[in-house]
Amino acid sequence: MPNVKAEQKEKAQYLYFTTNKTQKQIARAVEVSEQTMSAWVREGNWPEEKKKKYYSPEEEINHLYEELREINNNISQRKEGERFATKEELETKAKILSLIAIQLKNEACNNRNVAPDFNYTELIKELNEKDYNKRMAALPPFR
Repeated sequence: MPNVKAEQKEKAQYLYFTTNKTQKQIARAVEVSEQTMSAWVREGNWPEEKKKKYYSPEEEINHLYEELREINNNISQRKEGERFATKEELETKAKILSLIAIQLKNEACNNRNVAPDFNYTELIKELNEKDYNKRMAALPPFR
């Protein structure tokens, strides 16, 4: 039999780290008291952990847009008639746009309280440069 409290806590943690919802909103969403939610946050030191380890989907999307802007700026600084993306730049842009689309889809699912079609546990793993590069490399090549 599944441990309901553990599932609620896992969902609360997911929402805490991946949305801008208040503790009160999260408590309501996972059907626990505000006191329980506060205890989980305090005991797990979630505010500090969130600062150290996790990007919200909005932050991740902003970082991806910054990368796109950087590529586009580099292209725009080339001589007239040479302002075209290289094959590598096109592939990178396509991968970044795919990641943005995934993030936007997941954010839309969260706002509608629909479970996204990926594993919650995977999403809340620490996002670091190695993980990011691995995700980029796992995307299919641009054709």
